[in-house]
Amino acid sequence: MSEIQPPDAARSPLSSKIADQIAAEVLRGRLPSGHSLGSEAQLMERHEVSRATLREAVRQLEAHGAVSMRRSHPRGLVVGADPIQATAQVLATYLAFVGATRREAYEVRGVLLLAAVRSAAARNTAAAAQALRDLASASAPPTDLAGALWRLERLVAEASANPALAMFLDVLTPAGEAAGPAPTVDHDDAAALWRTAQELAEAIVGRDEISAAQALRGLRGALAAGAEVECDPTTPALASSAYLHVPGAAKLNLGLATRVAEQIMRDGVGEGARLGSERDLTTRHGVGRGVLREALRILQAHGFVETRPGPGGGAIVGKPSPSYTIRKAVGYLDQLDLGAEHLLEVHLPLATASAELAARNGAAGQRATLEEMVEFQRRSSGPLQWEAAALVHLQIADMTANRVMALFARALLASVMRWPLPAISGPVAKAMADSHRALAAAVVAGDAALARRRMIDHCRQAMTWRPAAA
Repeated sequence: MSEIQPPDAARSPLSSKIADQIAAEVLRGRLPSGHSLGSEAQLMERHEVSRATLREAVRQLEAHGAVSMRRSHPRGLVVGADPIQATAQVLATYLAFVGATRREAYEVRGVLLLAAVRSAAARNTAAAAQALRDLASASAPPTDLAGALWRLERLVAEASANPALAMFLDVLTPAGEAAGPAPTVDHDDAAALWRTAQELAEAIVGRDEISAAQALRGLRGALAAGAEVECDPTTPALASSAYLHVPGAAKLNLGLATRVAEQIMRDGVGEGARLGSERDLTTRHGVGRGVLREALRILQAHGFVETRPGPGGGAIVGKPSPSYTIRKAVGYLDQLDLGAEHLLEVHLPLATASAELAARNGAAGQRATLEEMVEFQRRSSGPLQWEAAALVHLQIADMTANRVMALFARALLASVMRWPLPAISGPVAKAMADSHRALAAAVVAGDAALARRRMIDHCRQAMTWRPAAA
């Protein structure tokens, strides 16, 4: 079950539990940036913890810009970044650590933008429509065309009225800004791009979903053609965006953590290898002990390192794990009280794209594992059937060769698996297993079109299974 759900809270350090409680307080109350959560003494009393435990919890939240501890007015712990930004930052941090590339970010952003465009066309309010028109009102392309297009993406995400879509897109939209300069285009190409962007905005305002989707495809196709010429698609896309919302000294800590993680991944340093003592690392990176210790704490949360005391100790390479990241994302999604339709608007297009990419990119060993998981599901019974079904989807996501897609799939499935899941009747269990077997057969055969079709058919069937499962 640990592969699907966030780690059991009973096994998490006390400081992590307190950090989760503070984050939940911010989310439940929709507390604005700058709102005071109380002094250190008040927080210690409220959560019944020591000063050391509270400070460790605060450090975890400060690392992603969620809160900051102030010594001047207003004193105490104050709300930092918007919760969507803070949680998106947790996701972006892990992806930066594992070196997610421009190609991976671009693939997933395209899938989610299409979903956002369709939702925005159906749901946009008068205020959202006016904001889109205001941005696209200029007859000539803006001087900062790339910046205007990023702002358009953000407005589309907001107009979708789906906080889950907005959060996942917030991970990736800054990635484009941080991944390097946009490809240069001549005047005629810029004018054509801007006209297409205007068509997209007007189609959303007019609730014309088909025209909006066509305009988005045209816009992204033109941008991809330019980017392909001038940009290396293997360039890490999220290294800088991981700390766009982090203030002050915390940015130094996260920046160092990112550099250490990049070095581990780039050099292929194996689990258990010693990175060095505190003195070695402060000298190597030219930082003080305080910055180093905070950076190592961030890396520990994501599984990249562990610290060992005594001779031969220091920073030791660990096994990177998305568990911490997923727990934070699921906590955010839980606190928003989203309807099933909001999560499904993110999950369904990603699942469809995952099936297609898995068919194209899955290695032989991964295909054999997928077949084993389908067989395991067929033999499962009771509550284990839901877990077995989720494992099939996780394996498909892992076969995409896209770490962004795999991480998002894990977060979404972890959230879905926290819903009340009824017992599965015999006919539903058989239909579910048969559908997964057909889907897996297409993926294993490398038939991308058929895999996509069967995932769509499977998701449509699944909409009928859950109410009929009991």
